[in-house]
Amino acid sequence: MKEFGYDKQYDVIVAGGGVSGTVAAIAAGRLGADVLILEEGAYLGGALTGCGVGPMMTFHAGEKQVIRGIMEEIVERLKTDGYSTGHIYDTMQYISYLTPFNSEGLKVVLDEMTAEAGCTVLFHTFIGAAVCGEGKIESLTVCNKDGIHSVSARVYIDGTGDGDVAAFAGGAHDKGKRIRRRCPAHDYEHEVFECGHGSDQGAYQNAYRRFLPPSGE
Repeated sequence: MKEFGYDKQYDVIVAGGGVSGTVAAIAAGRLGADVLILEEGAYLGGALTGCGVGPMMTFHAGEKQVIRGIMEEIVERLKTDGYSTGHIYDTMQYISYLTPFNSEGLKVVLDEMTAEAGCTVLFHTFIGAAVCGEGKIESLTVCNKDGIHSVSARVYIDGTGDGDVAAFAGGAHDKGKRIRRRCPAHDYEHEVFECGHGSDQGAYQNAYRRFLPPSGE
């Protein structure tokens, strides 16, 4: 792994070490870029490694495999190391093929592949602000056990999942549905609570129906 420094300008900073951010970092690192990954958790992989989300689905459109590249390399590495059976037919017919995997094994594989690509990773690191000038991001403010620091790069990739960097940089964004400007789940839970959770099933059902999308949406 390359030497890290807060005062160093990287070629690429990837915010968020989920699967998308990690694959982007690997691709950039293989092209010779000096890459820094900022991840708020203790490992790479995002929901696939941290939230019990599995199996992966799907690399296929019907019988045809349409996703390959670095993601397919990850699956092959998982298979070689005994962490996955690879793509298998979905006998439940929910989709055509799915890809079971061991989440702890995926953590190991992503660590190995980012290191091989020459990427630097900062775990337990949160992004708090984006400093902008002349229509572009100049640096990101980060916080971890080292304290509050700035990191900078020529190119920034937002892999946070929530668009945090874009929002911090002033990019337009919506939260929840446009008509309510709040997360639908929050509105639903709040109204269910108000009508007496568990005491009035009719009111509960009416609250639920209010937050279903209109027919055809």
